[in-house]
Amino acid sequence: MYVCAAAHMQPALHQSEMRLTYVMLALLLHRSINNSNKMEQRLSFKQRKVILKWYWRTENVVEIQRQWTREFGTEPPARLTIAHIRDKFETHGTVYDVYKGRSRRPRTSTSPASSAMVLGRFEHSPQKSTK
Repeated sequence: MYVCAAAHMQPALHQSEMRLTYVMLALLLHRSINNSNKMEQRLSFKQRKVILKWYWRTENVVEIQRQWTREFGTEPPARLTIAHIRDKFETHGTVYDVYKGRSRRPRTSTSPASSAMVLGRFEHSPQKSTK
């Protein structure tokens, strides 16, 4: 009698486990297909400017998405992206990338009094650190 070695190494999956496995694979495949159709790159300044111009004309997100498809021939930006571009222009007055100031250490101000104090300490003992 011939016995397959692989059958002894891994127990057989029950039918319910098999169904669950197929469902999980189908979901993963569905996600990868849907995500590949979405816009994954950042919009250029020119594209953001065009979206804002169209928004001024129509104030209709669906019409902007239709015009985007006609103009660029690609997947249009999401409603939320268009709203963010509008809001950014209203708050900052530009659609350029605005530096938010979060990525580095905040600046400290130097007052004339603190400058004089440091200079006085340095003159008193030039060899000692002022920290």
